Amino acid sequence: MSITGFLSDFSLTEIFDFIQQGRKTCRLTVCAIPTTAETSPTCYYIWVKDGNIVSAANRLDHQGLITIIAQQHWVNYHVLAKLVQFCCPKDKPLGLCLKSHCVLQHEDLKQLFSAQILPALHGLFKLKDGHFTLEQNTPLPNREMTGLSLPIASIRSICYRSCNSPFSKALEISPLSKIGLKLTFKKESKLKQKISLT
Repeated sequence: MSITGFLSDFSLTEIFDFIQQGRKTCRLTVCAIPTTAETSPTCYYIWVKDGNIVSAANRLDHQGLITIIAQQHWVNYHVLAKLVQFCCPKDKPLGLCLKSHCVLQHEDLKQLFSAQILPALHGLFKLKDGHFTLEQNTPLPNREMTGLSLPIASIRSICYRSCNSPFSKALEISPLSKIGLKLTFKKESKLKQKISLT
């Protein structure tokens, strides 16, 4: 089942309240209204599991998280692509897979999750008008997931503060690391060492 509408009729606050109260598993797509017919709309995608945000992106090619990892220079992009292709099953969050292969540690996952979620939410809450689609019970994008999640209420508190202050200041007030970040799936055994890939 999908629900569609405009932000002029339903605010992001109301949409997130609906998702949170119903503990929905869904994908929320919000696209800006193009200023001209030739302009491609900017879209943001938020994936939620049982009322907790597990991923966010501005693309649907399943390359967003890999791109962020490469930008952090934790591992060479081509090595990462091969590792993902041959060592990471598609039914497991990519972040947890890389952690199990000692490419990332838990602190890296938290940093990665913040780098993935916050820019998308920043852009989303800056939209003055847009069209949204809420698709329930859609498959989760494991290639775009770190294995971490955050309750919608915690993320909303950051974004609401950004309405009255610069977004960077709002993040200083409530960084993700202090507002309920948790593993979506069972924690894996603690890694003893981290390998370097070149």
